[in-house]
Amino acid sequence: MAQAELWRSHFEDSAPVLRALAAQYPADPETAQTASAVYRSLAYFEPADRKLRRRSKTNLLQANPGNSEIMSRVGDIYADRDLFAKAAPYWNRIP
Repeated sequence: MAQAELWRSHFEDSAPVLRALAAQYPADPETAQTASAVYRSLAYFEPADRKLRRRSKTNLLQANPGNSEIMSRVGDIYADRDLFAKAAPYWNRIP
């Protein structure tokens, strides 16, 4: 259902389903990546949703601690809000 709504560019309609799926399967890369991307896009309109995208990425990072792409994304999520001090530890772990 969420994928159908995404395909139709109904991102707001797909968000609640993605939220439920990300909560149900926190370490599933495809679900967490998709939920995080949708909520990152919608965060401009709903700032409270920033916690969900950060949580889905940090869950993925716990499941894949050496994945530099995930570390970069978590840092970027903090940087979107100008929280560079919180972003730095994730970026510094990449090298």
